[in-house]
Amino acid sequence: MEKQITMNAQKLVSEGETMADPGRAAAAARVEAIQIAGLRAGYGAGDILKGVDMAIFEHKITAIIGPSGCGKS
Repeated sequence: MEKQITMNAQKLVSEGETMADPGRAAAAARVEAIQIAGLRAGYGAGDILKGVDMAIFEHKITAIIGPSGCGKS
């Protein structure tokens, strides 16, 4: 079964259409699920986040990382 699946995948790749600029097509297909602009957050008078802009796209894994206690949650 595995050999048949591999051969079918190779056939699809060899018979598939080519794209002039696959990077441009992938960028055009991205759909923003969440758009954040100018995010500011903190505790009391202390800023933890200040002026954060970002877009989170559909079907992508996005992570906020940092040391313990820095305010990620």
